[in-house]
Formats: sequence, structure tokens, C-alpha cells
Amino acid sequence: MRHQATACRRRAGQRVLARPGRRETAPGFSLVEVMVAMTLLVIAIVGVGTLLIAGRRSSARSWEDSVTGHRLRFWAETVRGTPFSEIVATHQGRHFVDAEVNLDIEVTILTNETDRSSIAGEFGLPRDLDGDGVATTTDISGSYLLLPVRLVATDTRDGSQVAVHRFFLSPDE
Repeated sequence: MRHQATACRRRAGQRVLARPGRRETAPGFSLVEVMVAMTLLVIAIVGVGTLLIAGRRSSARSWEDSVTGHRLRFWAETVRGTPFSEIVATHQGRHFVDAEVNLDIEVTILTNETDRSSIAGEFGLPRDLDGDGVATTTDISGSYLLLPVRLVATDTRDGSQVAVHRFFLSPDE
């Protein structure tokens, strides 16, 4: 009869016999376990990094939108602060360039009661703007009572339209 040698090893002060035909393994992790753990760690880090970048972009865009809204309201108040009889002469086609936030704000004042363009449609034109009861005057710049004003903010870096602010002015404001 052949006798198989039984290997002995010590574990925490105890004597443990290894099974015949099996070799003893060293304590620790195998290479495969380490590679799986590293892969999972890399995937987690890439995911968190992607979320951080997306959050930063969203925050920057939100800030730009907020500043654009504030600047449009500021320039609307500038137009409103002009004496009513001088608004068309002073602001029609005017551009306010705001280099700090890369905006070009263009003022459009609609003075044609019969205008049927898409911009006029934003204000519900054709409609009576000079108080004569009918919408037939093609240039009310000298006799208006209601004045549609449109401010368009354009990004000076790429020329894209960023925001639009529409409002009506009347002499009672």
C-alpha cells in the first residue's frame, strides 16, 4: 500500500492537515480578484467623473441663463426709462453690447399696425397701436399709444440667439 504524505500547516495556533493531492495556497487575493476589483473601481471613478462634469456644465449654463435674463430686464428698463415720445427715435434697431457676458442685445420696436410677420405675430399684430380704433397705419412712430418692444439677446461668440424678451409700453407706465 502506498502511503500518501499529509502536509501539515499551522493556522492560528492549530494544526490543520491539508487534503491529499491539493497544494497549499498562500493567504491573500488572486490576480483575477485584484483585476476585477480594479475594473469595478475604474468604472465607478469614470461614472462619478462624468456626473461631476455634467453638473459643472449644467451649473455654468444655469448661470448664463440667469445673467442673460437679468441683462435683458436691465436693458428693458433702460428703454422704459426713455421719455415715451422718444422711444422709437432713440432705441429702434439699437444694439446693446455686453462684453462681460458675451451678449449683443438688439431692440426691435414694431411701428406698423398691419405687420403680419412672425415677429409681429408674437405680439398679436395686426392690432390698433395708435388709438384710432383700426389697425391700418403702417407707421405709427409719431402717434403711438401702445408700443410693442422686442429685445433679442445673441451670443457674440457663436451668433446663436440666447433669449427673447417681449413687452408693451404705453404712456401710462
